Amino acid sequence: MSLLQPLGLLGLLSLPVIVLLHLWHERNRHALIPSLNLWRWLEREVRGPRMRLPPLTLVLLLHLLAAALLSLALARPRLNFLAGPATLNRLVLVVDNTSSMAATDLAPTRLGWTQSRAAQLLAGLSAHDSVALISAGPQPRLIADSRQVGVTGLLAELVALEPAGVGQAWPATLALASAAALPDHDNRIVIYSDGAFVFPETLAAAKYPARMEWVRVGEPRPNQAVVTLAARPTGSGGLQVFARLANFSDRAADRTITLLTDGQVFDTHAVQLTAAGTLGQVWTLPPGVGTVQLSLSGGDVLPADDTASLGLQDSRPIEAALVAVDGAAVERALRSIPTLTLTRLTPAEYVPFAGHELTIFEGWLPAVLPQGGVLIFDPPPGRSLLPVRGFSELGAVLPPSGDPLFDDVELEHVVFGTAAQINAPAWLAPALLDDAQHEIIWRGSTGASRVVAFGLVLNDTNLARRAAFPILVANAVAEVLPPALPASLRAGEALALPPADIFADLTVTNPNGESAAFGPSGARVYGATSATGLYRLASQFASGQPWQAAVGVNAGALDESDLRAQAAPKFTTRRGAFDTGLSDGLELWPLLAALVALCLLVEARLAWR
Repeated sequence: MSLLQPLGLLGLLSLPVIVLLHLWHERNRHALIPSLNLWRWLEREVRGPRMRLPPLTLVLLLHLLAAALLSLALARPRLNFLAGPATLNRLVLVVDNTSSMAATDLAPTRLGWTQSRAAQLLAGLSAHDSVALISAGPQPRLIADSRQVGVTGLLAELVALEPAGVGQAWPATLALASAAALPDHDNRIVIYSDGAFVFPETLAAAKYPARMEWVRVGEPRPNQAVVTLAARPTGSGGLQVFARLANFSDRAADRTITLLTDGQVFDTHAVQLTAAGTLGQVWTLPPGVGTVQLSLSGGDVLPADDTASLGLQDSRPIEAALVAVDGAAVERALRSIPTLTLTRLTPAEYVPFAGHELTIFEGWLPAVLPQGGVLIFDPPPGRSLLPVRGFSELGAVLPPSGDPLFDDVELEHVVFGTAAQINAPAWLAPALLDDAQHEIIWRGSTGASRVVAFGLVLNDTNLARRAAFPILVANAVAEVLPPALPASLRAGEALALPPADIFADLTVTNPNGESAAFGPSGARVYGATSATGLYRLASQFASGQPWQAAVGVNAGALDESDLRAQAAPKFTTRRGAFDTGLSDGLELWPLLAALVALCLLVEARLAWR
C-alpha cells in the first residue's frame, strides 16, 4: 500500500484534541444536590490537582474512529498489489533556448525563469522517475538523460543552457521528444517556450506517445530590432550598406541608430519607427572598409537584436600577379573582376614565393608551383611541372552540370580548336572533356597550391572573345582562392571555415574575446555562435603573409524579435503509443469516507436518544 498524499496524516493530531474536549466536558458537568453540607468532606478531593481520565464512552470512541478514518482518507492510501506493478514515470523537458528567451521581462531572463521552474519540477520527482532534457532551437538536440548522468547531472546541464540561436525547428524538436519517451512508462512532455513564432497546427494535432503540456514563458512585450543588415559593392569601388529596422509594437518608437565602420563612428542620427512598421536606411561607404556594425539605442527587453554586424573581407582587393608572354586576353578577363588588383610581370621579372594570393601563368611555367591560388593558361611544352605530350583537335564539348566552375558559362557557340594534352600528375584531375575524352581543363591541389589549368590554345579558339571567358576566369579564381566567408550569420548557425590546405592553423575569436584554434587536422566548422557581434578569423598563407577576416553574427529576425507571443498550441489529447495498460491502483479513500459517514450517523443516533 502507498500514500498519494502523506501530509493528510497530519489530521491524526486531532485525536488528542478530541480526548481533551471530552475530558473538559466531563469535568464541568452540573449536578443538583439538596445541601452542600452533605459534601464538605469531599472538599479536599474536589479542589485537589488529581488528574482524571475521561470515561470511555461509545461517543468518544466514535469520534476518535471518525477522525482517524478521515485523516487516513486525506492521505489517499492505494493498494498497489491489486493493480500489478507500479507505473514508472518518464518526464521529457523541452526548453526553448532561442534568442528571444534572452528577453529581460522576467528575472533574470525568460530562460533563467524557465530554468528555475524546471528545476522545481525536477525536485518533485521520485527516485524511480527518469528525465530527458531537450533544447528547442534551430538545431534541437538531446542535452542529457538522467539514466546516464543522474538527475543532478541533468540539472547542471539545465542550468548551463544559454540562448543559442535564431529560429525554430519544431518538427525535429517534437520528433526528438517523442523518441525520448520510453515503453512501459507514464510519459509526459513539458514544453517551456515564449511562443515567439507561429506553431504549425498540424504538429499540435499530431499523435504523441505522451501527455503534452505547454508552459508559456513571459507575456507579450513591445520590441524594436535590426532585422536586416547587408552590403554590396558600388561601381566606384565603395560599398552600399542597407539596414531594415522593425518595430514590433502597437505604438510608435523613437530610437537613435549608430553606424560604425572598422570600429569608428561613421553616422549617428535619431529615427522614428511607426507602429508595427519597418524603416529602411542606406549608407554609401568608401573602399577598403572591413567591418560594419549598426546599433539601435533606447533600450527594450531584448538587447540582443538591437545590434547587427557585417564582415566585409571579400571587399578587400585580391593581390594577383599575371606572368605572361602575351596575356592580353587573360588580362582583360582578370581586370573585369572588381575585387582583384593585378600586377603584370614578364617571366624574367617573376620571383618565386613573392607572396601573392593568386598567381596566373600564361604561356610559361616556373619549375615549382607558387603557394596560394594558381591559374595556368596555354601550358608550354618542355616544362617538367606539366609535361605536354602533344596537342589534339577538340570535338563537341558539354560542360558538366552542377559544377560551380561552369556556373553561368554559355559554351553553345564556342569553337574550342586545339588543346594541350599533358601527362597530368596524380593530384590533377580533368574538369572538362570533349566527346572524344580529350582533356581541356584540369583542377587539383598539392601542398599549399590550388590549381586550375586550361589546356586550350587561346589563339585557336574563339572562347577568349566571347562573354563566357571572363565568367569562366572569375569562376576559376573563386575556385583556387579560400572559400568566401559569409558577411553575417544568424545566431546559432555554424560557420564553415577555410580548408587546411589553405590555412594550416586558424584562430577564431568571438565577441567576448574567447579564442578557438583549428589545426591542420580535424573538423573545419565553428559552431559556437550564440553570442552576437563580430567573430574575427586570423591565419597566414604558407608564404607567411597574414590573413584576417570577420563574420557578423546577428539575432534580429522577423520570426524571433516579435515578442507579441502567439497563442499557445492546443495539443490533441490521444492515448500514446506506449500505453502500458496498467491501472493506478485501488484507492481506499472512498471506502474510508463512507466509514466516517457511518460513524457520524451512529453518533447522531446516540445523541438523539
